Amino acid sequence: MQGFVVQSRQFTQQHPGGCVNYFGIYRCVSWPFTDFNGYSRAVPQCETMSALLEQLWDDSGVYACPLCQELEDYLHICVESGIKPRIMYIQTAESMERPPLAEGNYTFLGYDVIYYSDFFSAVYDDLFVNIPAPMEKDAKKLNDNGLFDNYSDALEFIENIARCREMGIDVEWPDGFEPVRLFRVNELPPAGGKRLT
Repeated sequence: MQGFVVQSRQFTQQHPGGCVNYFGIYRCVSWPFTDFNGYSRAVPQCETMSALLEQLWDDSGVYACPLCQELEDYLHICVESGIKPRIMYIQTAESMERPPLAEGNYTFLGYDVIYYSDFFSAVYDDLFVNIPAPMEKDAKKLNDNGLFDNYSDALEFIENIARCREMGIDVEWPDGFEPVRLFRVNELPPAGGKRLT
């Protein structure tokens, strides 16, 4: 699975102070007009837009959207509603060998380790909020965006989470967390009128 994720530049409600050195998927509120990350905004015209986008949030469990006219409309409403959007591009393991679905201006950020249902990041929680001693080596591998440069390092981090749990250290459960490759979208290419239906 790969696709775009629209975020508000507001920090996630769970961590309103944000984190200066973490720029992964959990830094900001995703899909601000839906009940996502425990945050939503009531904008009537977005109810239909959110419903259309949710059609793509299928059994893959990844809340990402392909390039389409509805995505452009969603972004337009964000701007009209006073939200400065942050556009991310996310790739799961099975799509990492393929280029992005559409040409565009992307900046590679790194690999995050997330739980698909709400984009909760184990990297943020275990390597920034409270770093257990056995994970200090993982923290030293993070790049300037607070993410891993290599997929293998992200996998090793998940294995280290499991070892910490076995040692009785209070870290996130490793089950359900997966590495994802993240890009910041600097310029969204035009959808050319293409719609979801």
